Amino acid sequence: MIASDLICDSAKGGHTAHGRHARGLAAKAALASDVADLISGDALKNAALEFASAMRAKVECEQNGLHSIFDSWFARVVKRLLAFDPARSWEDSVRDNVLHAPAQDQSLPWDLLRLRLFLDRWRQGRFVEFRQREQSGVHYHPRFGTEFGVDVLLTCQGAPSLMRWRGMPLMKNVFDFAMYPALLAELRPRTVFEIGSGSGASAAWFADSLALCGVETRIHSVDLVKAGMDHPHVSYYRGDCAEPERLFSAELLHAEPHPWLVVEDAHHNVTAVLQQFHRFLAPGDYLVVEDSDVKREAIRQFLGSHPGDYLVDTRFTDFFGRNATCAADSIFVRTKPDRTAPAIVPAPANGKASSTHGATMLNSTAPQHQITLGDPVPWFSAATVTGGSFNLQVAAGRWIVLCFPGPADGAQARQKLAELLRDTDLFDEDRLTAHVILTTPPEEPLADSGNPAVSFLADYDGALSRSYGAVETARTVVLDPMLRAIANIAWDRLDDHLGGLHELLRGLPRVDDAAGVPMNAPVLIVPRVFDFAFCELLVKLYDRMGGKDSGFMFDVAGKSQTVIDYRLKRRNDLLLVAPELRETVCDQLRRRLLPAIKAYFQFAATRMDRHIVACYDSAVGGHFYRHRDNVNAGAEHRRFAVTINLNKDYDGCDLQFPEFGRKVYRAPVGGAVVFSCGALHQVTPITRGRRYAFLAFLYGEADAALRQANNERLRDGEARYSGLSDCLFPVPAQS
Repeated sequence: MIASDLICDSAKGGHTAHGRHARGLAAKAALASDVADLISGDALKNAALEFASAMRAKVECEQNGLHSIFDSWFARVVKRLLAFDPARSWEDSVRDNVLHAPAQDQSLPWDLLRLRLFLDRWRQGRFVEFRQREQSGVHYHPRFGTEFGVDVLLTCQGAPSLMRWRGMPLMKNVFDFAMYPALLAELRPRTVFEIGSGSGASAAWFADSLALCGVETRIHSVDLVKAGMDHPHVSYYRGDCAEPERLFSAELLHAEPHPWLVVEDAHHNVTAVLQQFHRFLAPGDYLVVEDSDVKREAIRQFLGSHPGDYLVDTRFTDFFGRNATCAADSIFVRTKPDRTAPAIVPAPANGKASSTHGATMLNSTAPQHQITLGDPVPWFSAATVTGGSFNLQVAAGRWIVLCFPGPADGAQARQKLAELLRDTDLFDEDRLTAHVILTTPPEEPLADSGNPAVSFLADYDGALSRSYGAVETARTVVLDPMLRAIANIAWDRLDDHLGGLHELLRGLPRVDDAAGVPMNAPVLIVPRVFDFAFCELLVKLYDRMGGKDSGFMFDVAGKSQTVIDYRLKRRNDLLLVAPELRETVCDQLRRRLLPAIKAYFQFAATRMDRHIVACYDSAVGGHFYRHRDNVNAGAEHRRFAVTINLNKDYDGCDLQFPEFGRKVYRAPVGGAVVFSCGALHQVTPITRGRRYAFLAFLYGEADAALRQANNERLRDGEARYSGLSDCLFPVPAQS
């Protein structure tokens, strides 16, 4: 039985022939086997009561006591069902009621079916696997997976004319015309990519809608024929989906800030187009495939090659009923980053490219430096020749090959590059990476090797080669996971060099065995720092008040600023401002954690940077990629990081210190993990549930003076340090 066949005018009593036909079908539906797997029995009753409670809270808190049409219908139906014998299922009670109720009062089977369909969706949660959506689609329209009849779908774009935007036809249906602004307001994308411009009106509509939200966004829209429309925030392009890698340049895709909204509406080579964007999408980005009823197989193929990377956001697919959108089951949020993401220079908050983006952070006039085996090597960041970036200090925790072959032109240089990449199976992002440093631009664009563990770095001013003693003599330097040189091999005879290098690399052990003995990160775990009741209070406070997108510090032209980039970090934070809560935090830290830090790290902390409750949510792919907490001007004062877990019902989302292997660290509920802010670490992606934690940085009086001095190194708009609210101990009253 298809739910769309059961629509009747219950609000008017259903006195039409169509209404009587629908009620008859609904009565049969209560007995039909094809809805047997819908929510039923006690589970149905419990879900109805749970949703009714949530609905009452929504009405009071968000709607000022005013009920929507749906709220009123739901309350009326549940009230009527609760009047039946509580010992019997609602399905049985309604079945009997149909046999005895007067003809003019036979809408209850239709109401019950609608209730079951809705609650069956609701209990699945907001974010759902595509396969689960397809399986539950058997209860709906066989092509569109919706509750609506075909007559609604045929006319929802307008009949006989279309909606228009800025005088041009807007090929959006009435449901999407209302749904997209809600999605844009919540996501607040910094960049929108549209594949299928049409007249250009939809891209202009996206830009205007985002402007109303106060979001500075750039829209990029492409079609086989470039749209003739002009808009100050939209760039229109000509492109062919037969060549998806040429729709937008790699430089543009690397540079544009996240979060992204990608809208596929081109109907050609769909799987390949989606695969192209998958390479650049970050956790929290949205991918919308419009007119998905004719693209199901392409979507299945794409998702099949990326299991678990995308979830359907049913808040938007089902905003006006199940799949009341042209993107049926295909409004996706990316939930997981790549297994090992590349080193990324994030886009600044204003969306403009940094003046130092990808530049080698070394003095190009410095004298040539010689690498000493066993010593740490100079850190650097550099642009890749394909438009990305590489940061050595973030890449630690694996074996690294730095190859300096000399000028990148001529047959010999090309031979060297080919020899180096001949055995690409040797390199793996989690174990061994290779980076070829080029001092002159290549004559031809370097093809993608297909292995993300191999890259080509631009050193066109020679500063990087000079710092590694590779200006006069080409050489290869091999680093251990702690960025210390274990080999420095000159390029004298090509065959001997490559043969010896290949033998050396083949003999390198796993990262976990790099030291020859098991290694543990210099981490202190202290249990029972926060009371369990206080942990629960902080979790409830977060759930009630919610958090805001959490950024991180990034230096642009010597000034620190807060940046949000989901490729590197996806977390929401709630700042604790109530004096009573802050004092409770400080009191428990003073009594239970600071003595342990003094005993084991020989550091007397007197100040604490920030009081926040953080939340990593599996629904949006919460994670924090490799980083150090004190490498920016605005963070140099930080000495030790503190993470206090507030719950345990989650999977993943553990601390990992790559330089010391792949072991993960997790404190018990109420317990703290303490480590140096200079340690490279990451928070692994959360795969189930939510993780709540209290996070802070500790430092001392000398560090506070440094923080005060570094106010001058903060970008305009960043909060300045005053030294008035970070004391861990009570400040004596002034006489």
